Amino acid sequence: MQDSVDRQPELADLILGVLRSTLFSGRAFIRPSDLKRLADSETESYLAFFADGNREAVAEHGGELCRSGVGDEAILQLGEVLRQHVSYDQDLIAMPDLRMAETYHRALLQGYLIAQRDIILEEQERIRFALQQTLHRYTIQVQTASEVAQATISTL
Repeated sequence: MQDSVDRQPELADLILGVLRSTLFSGRAFIRPSDLKRLADSETESYLAFFADGNREAVAEHGGELCRSGVGDEAILQLGEVLRQHVSYDQDLIAMPDLRMAETYHRALLQGYLIAQRDIILEEQERIRFALQQTLHRYTIQVQTASEVAQATISTL
């Protein structure tokens, strides 16, 4: 895996390419100026995983990517880029490294999906609350209109 560390700038460029190509594929918004920072953080997370094997840190990183606005397509394409990076210029793919890349991607995807679910639940709660407020406001308006109508009828 030392070869991967030596090729860190190349990996960061590959990840940056994925982020650029998928920038507008999701409903989340990322500023193009944030792409380099995201690519660098992804590269650091990936290489740190090969050093320490900490799946929880990778899952947390996946959640951070989700909250930053990285889309589903980018996360899926990252897995392909990471697998290609492991097998780059090798006649035979180093199976332990390939398994590590797969494990990393699964943990990243797991953290991403958990964060995505949480974001969706929060959005649904905000929508439910807004609907309740609107319904309450309309109920008060209908009650007021009814009282005005009753007062009008009684004076006639």
